[in-house]
Amino acid sequence: MADEFISWFTGFWEGEGTIHIKFWNSERVKYVNLSIGQAGDRGKEVLSYIRDKWGLGGVRQRKNKKDDGYKRQFFWIWRVSDTRGAIKILETILPHLKARKVEVEEALTKLRKADLNRLHHPWSDFDIEFLKENYGKIPTKEIARILGEHTVSSIWTKARKLGLRLGKGYWKLSQNKRCS
Repeated sequence: MADEFISWFTGFWEGEGTIHIKFWNSERVKYVNLSIGQAGDRGKEVLSYIRDKWGLGGVRQRKNKKDDGYKRQFFWIWRVSDTRGAIKILETILPHLKARKVEVEEALTKLRKADLNRLHHPWSDFDIEFLKENYGKIPTKEIARILGEHTVSSIWTKARKLGLRLGKGYWKLSQNKRCS
């Protein structure tokens, strides 16, 4: 990737971007959110350019939830929620950062530790068979509790990779939301 883009992106993210990491406990990432929000069609163009250059994340339209006096009701957001993708971006921009260097160093320390912990919880044959037999039949949180080593998010990811689909009746029609 060109140094010119990295320098430009670093300044843009340092002024407009956010990093948010939520943990299940001190060692397991619930989610990571590396993002930049922009208004208007030009904002969408810029964020799409960023997505294409990194090959990571997605650009989505979001509704402005606060009444801050601006007339815009919608804005665009580029978001990377993949731990390894966030690590790649933050490691790349770290040498170029000025005002947010300490924040990014702390985030990288947490993300690297969480990513290593993930490697210490491989899927056993028993785990995979249990998932195949029960995915969509019992709530995902219950599967995570029974298996003990895997988060709900890792179960969803593994099920998707195995081509598993949710069972009949998984969605509560009266409440229109997921059971797990």
